[in-house]
Amino acid sequence: MAEQKIILWGADTWGSEAVGPGFRGETDQPFECHAEMMTRRGTWNLENMDLSQLAADKAYEFLFVCSPLKIKGGTGSPGNPVALY
Repeated sequence: MAEQKIILWGADTWGSEAVGPGFRGETDQPFECHAEMMTRRGTWNLENMDLSQLAADKAYEFLFVCSPLKIKGGTGSPGNPVALY
């Protein structure tokens, strides 16, 4: 994803990546994408997104806007995602 210059990925679940073998995953490092993509490459991950209305409307292309809370020293935040189509 980093080579494709993707700046954000998301899913409708809490985990959008493979996790370590102790979690029935594929790699030794749990949440390896979080460590590599977010902290080292600046690519962000959104979790627990409600995509049901987009799917029902068959909205496959849209402008996505998200306004996270500004938390000093924070590494995550609830946001206010909006899809305009």
